[in-house]
Amino acid sequence: MTTAVDPTFIGLTLAELVEDLDSRGWLRMPAGHLSVRMPGQAGALITTGRRDVLPIRVADGKPVSPNVPDAAPCAALHAALYRTQPDCQAVVMASPPHVGAVSARATSAVRFDTGGIPEALGATATSTVDVPVFPGPPDFELIAIQLEARRRLPGPAVLMIGGQSAVAWGPTLESARHRLVCLEALCHLKALLDWAAVHP
Repeated sequence: MTTAVDPTFIGLTLAELVEDLDSRGWLRMPAGHLSVRMPGQAGALITTGRRDVLPIRVADGKPVSPNVPDAAPCAALHAALYRTQPDCQAVVMASPPHVGAVSARATSAVRFDTGGIPEALGATATSTVDVPVFPGPPDFELIAIQLEARRRLPGPAVLMIGGQSAVAWGPTLESARHRLVCLEALCHLKALLDWAAVHP
């Protein structure tokens, strides 16, 4: 299937997903970038705006071409996920509102009762899931170094950056998007339950 390795086709797919997330109000730069691994190659395409994409090297997150400006700062994080997460072929980074609210109060992780659907976040079949939280404002290079040190992140295929954004990854763009949407839904539910607990 030739479209699987066609950069133009992948770029259009990225643009469609950007439009979907932008319509939700979730793409606030700089925490609003998507990328997809180029099958069979040592590179990926990352969004640089609403309609533009840039080829980057998975080895370091730098542009493939030496004659263009550096990619978005979060490119280092995207590249680190491709190097360290076995099923990572696409990364979605966005700023859903309830993710921001819940992660702002967290330190190292947020525990969710998944209601029996941990697989929605790419986790194993347990009743609770701990989603790691990295401090904001983000130092993407430092997060990338931490990912390299930890290699395979335990738990789900999502992480949060305190008070700002969420990152989800998976074998396809659609699976990464689905995990991001599920994380936002869990954060929304947690925010409601936390509010109800102090306002009986």
